[in-house]
Amino acid sequence: PLKRLAARLGGLAKERDLVVFAKRSLYERSPRTITGPGPPVLFFAGCYAAYIRPELGQTAMRVLSRMGMQIHLPPQYCCGLPQLSKGQAGAAREKVQRNLAAWQDLLRRVDHIVVTCSSCGFALMQDWGYLVDQAVADQVRAKTVHISHLLEQNRAQLPLARLDTTLAYHHPCHLRIQPHADSSIKLLAAIPGASLRDLQSHCCGMAGSWGLIAKNYNLSRTIAGPMIRRLEHSGADWAVTDCPTCQMQMEHLGRLTVRHPVEVVWQSLRRRTDSSSPQE
Repeated sequence: PLKRLAARLGGLAKERDLVVFAKRSLYERSPRTITGPGPPVLFFAGCYAAYIRPELGQTAMRVLSRMGMQIHLPPQYCCGLPQLSKGQAGAAREKVQRNLAAWQDLLRRVDHIVVTCSSCGFALMQDWGYLVDQAVADQVRAKTVHISHLLEQNRAQLPLARLDTTLAYHHPCHLRIQPHADSSIKLLAAIPGASLRDLQSHCCGMAGSWGLIAKNYNLSRTIAGPMIRRLEHSGADWAVTDCPTCQMQMEHLGRLTVRHPVEVVWQSLRRRTDSSSPQE
């Protein structure tokens, strides 16, 4: 009934799964600060890892903590990209300003602003420059880093265990146009035992919320077709991508479990921990 109501009132495709919020957000599950001997970082979870799949946000924080990072999880609001995609520049600017006000002096103190969502990362690096004071935007851009690149830079601190699995990776559009766009590919390829298939695919056909709309559904499927066919013939155990809406599309049209690169890294780290624990 909820899907039918959403389709009727919001114009959403009835074929899509309803996007729902988790009962407890990341901010209800995780401490606002995790101490560590390493550099201080601000984790910008984005709407997906904060409210829809907070377990992804928790996993990212666990991996950062395992590396010794000092993690800050301040109050956060949307990155503004969804509003900009609808031409609502004023609403986007208001979200960005609320973020900056909530962070107070953290922006000055942290070494990095870490993101798991490639679209959020693009917004912080690029779009905020059109919405706020240029000096502040430049500071945000210089400190924003996709989590895969940060992990790749500090791989020596990641005691990765063997993970005998085959991974099929889809490269999100927003990550392709960022610095160090191949960071997730390099990180996944470095996991012992893992066999990586780079799908070398194009757009997944979601384009944020565009693919959720009923009138766009058939075209969205058509655009996704080449990527899904490559995924189905990859022989992979897991599909992997950095983008939340790419994940939705891959799960909707494909048959494989879809994970974020940091979740695959955490699986490897857990195996290292389990293998070093005393056997009962």
